[in-house]
Amino acid sequence: MADLSFNQFIDVLNKTPNKLIKELGQIMIKTALKMEKSGKRNATVDPKVRTGRLRSSITGQVLMKLGEPRIVLRAGGSSIRGVSGGVSDVNYARKIEEGLENIRYPRYFLKKAFDKERRTLEDDLQKALLRATNG
Repeated sequence: MADLSFNQFIDVLNKTPNKLIKELGQIMIKTALKMEKSGKRNATVDPKVRTGRLRSSITGQVLMKLGEPRIVLRAGGSSIRGVSGGVSDVNYARKIEEGLENIRYPRYFLKKAFDKERRTLEDDLQKALLRATNG
């Protein structure tokens, strides 16, 4: 960053929080959606799609917990069934992800998606900080 007078520095600091929060929110939403897309792609290949309920239950969200924003990638819960539009529970998602009970091996369709996008998240956040501070 170029040399700034004290008043210029204070002005930059006063403007930064709004810019930074906006940038952070946009990056987190974008990352959550990329994780969701990647998780659904992973759940298409292994495990092989039978009904599509597992894949449709995968969601990426940005949530606030204890005042901190978090990216959450999850599968399971309720899923909308095809054309009929009925709702059913996908209570087997964790078993497939982690290889529990009679599932032969863990598929890690969510973990792979999370790990892939997490690598680029740090770079995106650093770039956002620079843009927010006009650096």
